[in-house]
Formats: sequence, structure tokens, C-alpha cells
Amino acid sequence: MCAERFRFWQYRQRTVFVLYIVGFLKNTGYDALRRRQRKLALIISPAADKILHRLLNEGNLGCTVIKARTGYTGEDRDLILCAVRKRRITDVRRIASETDEKAFVLVGDVSEIIGEGFRLSDEYF
Repeated sequence: MCAERFRFWQYRQRTVFVLYIVGFLKNTGYDALRRRQRKLALIISPAADKILHRLLNEGNLGCTVIKARTGYTGEDRDLILCAVRKRRITDVRRIASETDEKAFVLVGDVSEIIGEGFRLSDEYF
């Protein structure tokens, strides 16, 4: 009886492990097939003007500035929204951190971007 329970838990552990590995490989393979994955950076900083200037000039990146209010202090701030290709996100991080060490930078994956600077065909080739 005890051996049967042990085998049951062994099979259960193996099943969970295999499902985890399959899910991981599926996501990794899918990202590899989508060669041109996109990222979205949101930057909140008191030095948003300086960061924006550097992103536009040094990084040659397009950005959008959104007026925002912080939830904790209630201060009005500029939020910089920047959609870039995956390989350019390091430039955004570097410029933001060099300009303001305390800049709040959020980076996330974006499944689709259509608009100026991004072609629909980029998603499929």
C-alpha cells in the first residue's frame, strides 16, 4: 500500500515537472520564432524633459509624453511612453538611469504595435 502511494506521488511529480518544461519550451520557442519582439517602456521622473531630449536625440527614438499624477505624493509628473524593438530597450534603460538614477522605469512585452515606425509585416517575417 505504501509503495503504491509512493509511486502515485512519483508519477504526479514527474507529470508536473514535464508540464512545466513543456510550457517553458513552448514560450521560449514562440519568442524565438517572433524574431522582432517589441517592448514598451514607461518612464516616470522629475527629469523627464532631460530624459526625453536624450531619447529623441541620442537614441533616435520616438516617444509620447503623458501628463500623470503620482499616487503616493499627488505630484504632477510627465510619463514618457516609448515603444521599441527588443534590442533597443537597453538604450532606453541606459539613458533613463544615466540621466536620473531614481527614474521609475517599467518595461513590458507588447504583442502588437501598428503605426509610424512599425510595419504590420514586421510581425510576421
